Amino acid sequence: MTYLLSFEIRVDGELRRSVMTDERNVTIGRSAGAVIQADDAALDDLHSVVLQQDDGTMVLLSYSDLQPTLLNGEPARSAHVSEGDVIQCGNTTVTLLERRAAARRGGLGGDRWFPNLFRTMRRRLTR
Repeated sequence: MTYLLSFEIRVDGELRRSVMTDERNVTIGRSAGAVIQADDAALDDLHSVVLQQDDGTMVLLSYSDLQPTLLNGEPARSAHVSEGDVIQCGNTTVTLLERRAAARRGGLGGDRWFPNLFRTMRRRLTR
């Protein structure tokens, strides 16, 4: 099941915006392609990611070697994330405000159709 996630983003303590997404991989970084993008010189292009796992848990992974990612004030390379947790990347603070079940997407399943197709094909070919 995919969840709808709501985040609050602050840079240098100033509220910049809120983000609501149903992406399974919520990237945090300076890159324009990041789901949570911030204009923060202390951020890497891809600093961290919050992964929604198949069992419903969420995991924070840090990709930055220069600036540590903090979860609730503690350094974290890999850690479980819950509602209310605060992720600090550089001068950017990302708070997970809410997580709720997302409505199913219609059609072919949006951006998750192709990865699922390839996973299914790989399983069939390796049998």
